[in-house]
Amino acid sequence: MTSPDGTKKTASLKSLLGRIGKGDVPSRILIHGEEEYLVQETFQRVLEALLPEKDRKMNLVLMDGDETGVAALCQSLLALPLLPGRKVVAVRNTTLFQSRTTLPALVREMETQVEGKKDLSRVFRPFSAFLRMTGWSLEDLQDGNWRSIPPETWKKTAGVEDPASVEKWLPPILEQVKATGRKVATGPAAEGRLEEILERGLPPGHVLVLSALSVDRRKKLYQLMAREGAVLAFDKEKGEARVREKFRRVALDYAGSRGKRITKDALDVLGEKTGHRLAEAVTVLESLFSLVGERDEVNVEDVASLAADTKAFSVFDLTGALAQRDALQALKALDALLRRGEPPVMIFAMVAREIRNILHARILLDRGLVRFTGGVDYRAFQQSLYPGIKSLGATGGGKEGGLPGQHPYVIFQAFRSALRFSREEAAGFFDRLARMDLEMKTTGKDPAILLERFLLDVCR
Repeated sequence: MTSPDGTKKTASLKSLLGRIGKGDVPSRILIHGEEEYLVQETFQRVLEALLPEKDRKMNLVLMDGDETGVAALCQSLLALPLLPGRKVVAVRNTTLFQSRTTLPALVREMETQVEGKKDLSRVFRPFSAFLRMTGWSLEDLQDGNWRSIPPETWKKTAGVEDPASVEKWLPPILEQVKATGRKVATGPAAEGRLEEILERGLPPGHVLVLSALSVDRRKKLYQLMAREGAVLAFDKEKGEARVREKFRRVALDYAGSRGKRITKDALDVLGEKTGHRLAEAVTVLESLFSLVGERDEVNVEDVASLAADTKAFSVFDLTGALAQRDALQALKALDALLRRGEPPVMIFAMVAREIRNILHARILLDRGLVRFTGGVDYRAFQQSLYPGIKSLGATGGGKEGGLPGQHPYVIFQAFRSALRFSREEAAGFFDRLARMDLEMKTTGKDPAILLERFLLDVCR
């Protein structure tokens, strides 16, 4: 496959592994993209294909992009292998392909890590890249020195749109660096030396493997990797249908690799609960495999059971608490989502969908079109009620037509929730959401506060 700039790219991981298996090994391999799980998984599979396990201890040099400077990388590339045969130099999560155009994204990433009170060890990579691209040293920032940097310099040099926000995210990072004593690559990257090595060509039998989460494809280094090597890109899909399809494919492949099957219903619910985020889905799948034990198949009841026991909040947890009219759990879930960096607009959309589904279910119940009671379980619902509800999607039209067209598990949950709401309540809350949407777009009011008040009113 050829890119618009004329560089050759590997079409897929499958084709790359096929090349390696036939002995046609590219001397340089770049794996990058926003889908962190796929990037890291592919990185590991490529290393396993390049070197048998017995050779990895001596002929694999594995580096961390958080701490590795260009000088150390170049030295490893030129050094002879300890054993005869192929030598692989691999750098995980390198920031070498970032540029000043990616600075605002790096700043947002650091802000998210700090605001969400996540594991701050993950902030070293973007912070190292930030220092390298700004040309600042730790001494320029430590001991409050960063306060002497003019606001205009923060904007122009560091890509910080609001210099006042630096007070929120920079001090915790500097404290983390000081407390851990961890090395942070600072100063210019001296990429010219690496570019020179790649232009000249690596020593025979040497392979360079790099993974990166964000890249500037215009950089010379990127072009050099792509020109005579293999580039695998795992960017996020655009469009709901494509996101769902990628999620389905990856989840099924992962389950298959563990000797498990997952039903379509279970897969759909898993997608809803994880927001179709691959990394989260893999974590949940591991828990599900432990839950089912020696059983080969994961079903929808397994997913629901695990979700009920997990302490990790998701959007699905929020909508579930909302449907239960449980104010405490709803507020906990909202707080967790905001700390995790989820956009309030996305949370609002999911809450609106939940209320809309409840309203539609309530209308169908009140009109006597569906006879649903709290004692009906999901399996019985699928067999006895769902076929009739589905038929309403083709004939019901109007407001009733929206819900019957959705997945049966979503419909089942909507009817269970509708038993806790009157039609007037659900309609009132739905109208309230329309006004909230207008407020969020026109008044500048804090979306988080608007969401919090709405949840309290619904659960009151």
